[in-house]
Amino acid sequence: MTLDERLQRVEAGIAKIEDASDRIADSLERLVRLETMHAETRNSVDRAFKATEKVADDLNRQLDTIAGRLRVIEERQPVHALVVYVVGATVIGILAFAGSALLKAIVWMNGGSQP
Repeated sequence: MTLDERLQRVEAGIAKIEDASDRIADSLERLVRLETMHAETRNSVDRAFKATEKVADDLNRQLDTIAGRLRVIEERQPVHALVVYVVGATVIGILAFAGSALLKAIVWMNGGSQP
């Protein structure tokens, strides 16, 4: 094997190494982008769960308030208690539905499945 042939082989090897190095760099750039997207998604999910917990806490406070009022009304007038119970349950149902829709919208806006 002549010196020129050996030099060509070395140059071909270096070209392969450069190509592999370029592909590794591209892969690392994609990995960094994926990591960034993952962090953003995780933050969005955390915010959504915090919002859901806040809605749940609000609903629990409202339930406690309604339950306290129901006890007072039940002692006095059973018919009024039923009306308040139905209205309270309806309000809580509406708030629960709105909270669920809000959570679905937040997840959807952050690339989740459609609501």
